[in-house]
Amino acid sequence: LDLYSDAARAELADPDTHTSLGARHDGLRLELVRAFGRDEAIMTLADAVGAVVGNPETRDACRTRLRALIARRPPDWTAAWCGLALGRSLAREHEPDQQRLGIVESLDTALRRAADHPTLAGLALADAARAARALGDTDAARTFESEFNARYPGHPAADTLDADPQPAQGTAG
Repeated sequence: LDLYSDAARAELADPDTHTSLGARHDGLRLELVRAFGRDEAIMTLADAVGAVVGNPETRDACRTRLRALIARRPPDWTAAWCGLALGRSLAREHEPDQQRLGIVESLDTALRRAADHPTLAGLALADAARAARALGDTDAARTFESEFNARYPGHPAADTLDADPQPAQGTAG
């Protein structure tokens, strides 16, 4: 439950909150290993949250583990959540090249998961639109927003399309 709460706070928080959540995540992951062993579902959730709220080293390590999990061809719902976390994580980095990779990850998730996981696919497409807008690529943002509105009318992420993703803490800028 703490991981879900941290993820929600990270999505809604100002950037200063990311620092405390990142420090908390690092300790919480160790507690989870002690409590549950290396249960893959728990560790995947910890990595999905850590990829977004962790310090720079934690974010990178979590992304590496999420990519490795995707490469092992997990159940589709697991791959969808991993892809969503990768896109969100990279979109929040300081470097524009990393942010662009976040857009690619988000679009990949949106395209691959649309049929079986439309809510997650819609979140990923909305993430791509916000990240493109944050990079100043208004043409791409409009294209993604238009596609989002056509495919996902009434989607809960529709309200978020005016919000820019928060940059990750621990980066220059």
